[in-house]
Amino acid sequence: ASAKLNAQIAKVSGVIPQVAVVLGVCGGTSALSAANADVCIMAEGAELFFTAPFTSAAKGDKVADAGTAAAAAKAAIVAPTAEEAAEKAAHIVGLLPANNLTGPAIFEFEQPTAALAAGAEPAKAAAAVVDKDSAVELYAGFGKSVYTAFATVGGNAVGVVATGKTLCHNCVAKASRFVRLCDAFSVPVITIVDTEGFVPSATDDIAGGIREAARLAATYA
Repeated sequence: ASAKLNAQIAKVSGVIPQVAVVLGVCGGTSALSAANADVCIMAEGAELFFTAPFTSAAKGDKVADAGTAAAAAKAAIVAPTAEEAAEKAAHIVGLLPANNLTGPAIFEFEQPTAALAAGAEPAKAAAAVVDKDSAVELYAGFGKSVYTAFATVGGNAVGVVATGKTLCHNCVAKASRFVRLCDAFSVPVITIVDTEGFVPSATDDIAGGIREAARLAATYA
């Protein structure tokens, strides 16, 4: 039954938006289903893991707080309560189209009140471009030098990517995942760039940002 469920999730991936809301303990194949959703929202007290943390610890894996909402970097949103998690899910469902053949939604809107300034933090730069109070940030706890959010501009649903001063491989993974999501459902992407480049190489596996640059270029292409 779990295999059939995950097969169906894979089948409609990129066709119908899928939003998972995790409010309690979600483990094993259930966690796989939640992680495969386009957007995964967790309450702060929820747990998301494939292998139970106590089993992992018994085998010598000592990752602190494994399975918690704070550690679930793939969770798009971590909300303080179950009610707020449900509200965030409803907001995102409203911004996304019903399927990949329908266009983005259109909403009533208020003009932004902030002004776009050079050197502004990514979130503040985005706030100066999108409609007032329309942004819903995704992946705030992951790749923090890149800001990604669903919002509206002139009442039209859009995705927003705003960069910070330096980009790490986590930032690139975050931006790439978000842009692919927008592309799947034909949601326009606004990109605000203010960056000096990639962080210096830490290992031979990260070759001066070239892999990250190639990944971003391929995603946007």
